[in-house]
Amino acid sequence: MPEKVRLEVCSHDDYRIQALEYEVYLDAGYIAPNPHRRVLENDDYPDHQVIAAFCGDILAGSVRAVIDARPEQRLFSLHCFEPFQIWPWAEALLREVETEQLMQIGTMVIRDEFRGGAVRQALMQRLTEIFVEAGIRFAAATVDERFFKSLSSRNVPLVPMGDTLHYMGSRTVPVIVAREWVTRGIVPGSIRALAQRSAGAVALEAAGCGA
Repeated sequence: MPEKVRLEVCSHDDYRIQALEYEVYLDAGYIAPNPHRRVLENDDYPDHQVIAAFCGDILAGSVRAVIDARPEQRLFSLHCFEPFQIWPWAEALLREVETEQLMQIGTMVIRDEFRGGAVRQALMQRLTEIFVEAGIRFAAATVDERFFKSLSSRNVPLVPMGDTLHYMGSRTVPVIVAREWVTRGIVPGSIRALAQRSAGAVALEAAGCGA
């Protein structure tokens, strides 16, 4: 029987959220153990929402979402974007929007025993609702490559917006999604062509360096 999921908004420093993030990241090899027993990179988050998913009394998953003023001269306020080279066409799209129309999706974790089911669906659904209700034009995230492929196979309209890198223990893809793509359920062909062209250029450059 599918688990029933209850969503709550939690405080930024809720110890249950911190403990879950630490446990999942440590088990996945994304971080080394530390005496604080939390993901220290998350200490520098700007103001944000924390959405928690409970199955009964068990905290099964959580996600952090940021909608805030963009730092001067920087495209993103979250550190997770810093290692990635954002492709010019994607940066141009994002710089056209007002700061409150850009949502940065941060740390998302789900306990092993709840992955691939209703918990992920509930968190994704709530992010989509925030996306539409708040008048967000674009959302950006960095996601594990396997998770990206899984979402793409389910027709989630995510598009790569930069090079795939080994980051926090896994191959990671920076992605972009527009509200229009979500409401229409399709990514414009012109956007897919830009992403494919950029990815092809990266592949050619890598091949040239290895020759």
